[in-house]
Amino acid sequence: MYTDLPEQLNKWLGSHCPEEDSVGLSVSSVLLYPKHVLKISPSGEQSRTEASMMRWLKGKLPVPEVIEYLSQDGKDYLLMERLSGEMSCSPEMEKDPEKLVSLLASALKMWWSVDPAGCPSDQTLDIKLKYAEENVLSGYASTENVQPDTYGPNGFESPGHLLEWLKENRPEEDLVVTHGDFCLPNIYFSGDVLTGFLDLSRSGISDRWKDIALCWRSLQDNLNGRYASVPIKDHYEDLLFEYLGVEKDEKKLRYYILLDELF
Repeated sequence: MYTDLPEQLNKWLGSHCPEEDSVGLSVSSVLLYPKHVLKISPSGEQSRTEASMMRWLKGKLPVPEVIEYLSQDGKDYLLMERLSGEMSCSPEMEKDPEKLVSLLASALKMWWSVDPAGCPSDQTLDIKLKYAEENVLSGYASTENVQPDTYGPNGFESPGHLLEWLKENRPEEDLVVTHGDFCLPNIYFSGDVLTGFLDLSRSGISDRWKDIALCWRSLQDNLNGRYASVPIKDHYEDLLFEYLGVEKDEKKLRYYILLDELF
């Protein structure tokens, strides 16, 4: 199926037949090789951001090493080392949800401890709302695969109406270096050891509450029913604020979860 890859990738991939990763809702294709991962995306800003942030964060956080990054025929190819460990939404990790929340809180704090000087990616609301508007105007922002009640009788009439609400209700930002899509499938552990972060296409300078909100939502989805095969239903996600040492901010949680619906 993937026989038309750029020639310069062959020296790394050889004749191995990859496994395609089906986790997540990305428009990218992710091919898994024994020692490498190849991410193929439509050419654009997000894939360039991912490559530049991965390189900038090397030595600061556990992120994959970029082996090759190139564009060809409207596609971007990001070849990176394959992380060890397992996703934090794995059945093994979810056996002890309180421990999982503690580990994720520690991982969030690692991001916020990174010195932002020289960060190559601006993900502040001025930028995010501009991208959100482009997604709405192009029809990319869908009403499918969203949180319950985002749209409909108890939610917004359309992505356009949601965008206007986001513009009118933008919060004050507490800027740090953020992951940008801090969901459980993007955080890898081996036992208690954090082995790495994936999917950095939205990482950069942003409000720390964006990461908190998406982590909290992901814990809800994975532990309380949306993606869980056996829902735990004890609302362990609210332990996140205790481990982070912050008070729960309902307004910011709602704002950043709604903003993410347009991406």
